[in-house]
Amino acid sequence: MNPDRTELLNLLTKDYEIKVNYLMHHFDSMWGRFNYFLAADSALVLVYSQNNYLTFNSIAVFLLGIMISFLWYSFAVQDRYVIEIYRSQIEALFKEIKRNLAIEGDINYAGFTPKGKIEGIKSNLLKWRSKRLSITQGAALLPLGYLVFWVLCIFGFLKA
Repeated sequence: MNPDRTELLNLLTKDYEIKVNYLMHHFDSMWGRFNYFLAADSALVLVYSQNNYLTFNSIAVFLLGIMISFLWYSFAVQDRYVIEIYRSQIEALFKEIKRNLAIEGDINYAGFTPKGKIEGIKSNLLKWRSKRLSITQGAALLPLGYLVFWVLCIFGFLKA
């Protein structure tokens, strides 16, 4: 390999490592936020469930629940978007590295999660993967579920 090509591969490899680290750190941040919002919304559900009668304090709980859930949902969908950006950049970079090294065949990049069955991994009751719903989609759907819950609560209160 000539020096220019070696420098290019070193640059591509370093960029690949940096992007994988960004993705990992973003997942850490995303799940940290998920835990905080889940705890906050769950605490509000607990406060609401301890109230045996509906009062105007209930409206405050409902509105706070709506605000927290909407904020959580906003973060979750943007997290998914950024994750898709990171993954597409990592995939493109990995393909470029493979091309420069003249590597052929099915070698997956870091962060690649195939849809469907993987050879050697058997699904069972405690270990399976959905083709339709990813874990990051679930992380965006849960706050949407809480948001619907709080909106239904406020409409129920207003009808009562």
